[in-house]
Amino acid sequence: SSYHKDGYNVSEGLKRAREPYRGRNIAIGLGLLGFVGGTYFWSISKVKQDDFSDLADIRASNNSDAVKALREAGHDFK
Repeated sequence: SSYHKDGYNVSEGLKRAREPYRGRNIAIGLGLLGFVGGTYFWSISKVKQDDFSDLADIRASNNSDAVKALREAGHDFK
């Protein structure tokens, strides 16, 4: 006997077989979602705190202007 008698439809037997695991699967899924979401939002909040004001403005019109701006900021090209 198959759990999928009519193509992709789920039979009543498969529904009964999955029933004992439904609550645990939902709890694990919510726990994983909470952990991943918390990690994502924590990392985004830490990145927002970065201050890049001490870096040179390297959006120059050409490469020589960018090198000049970097040298003025104290970068050495050895």
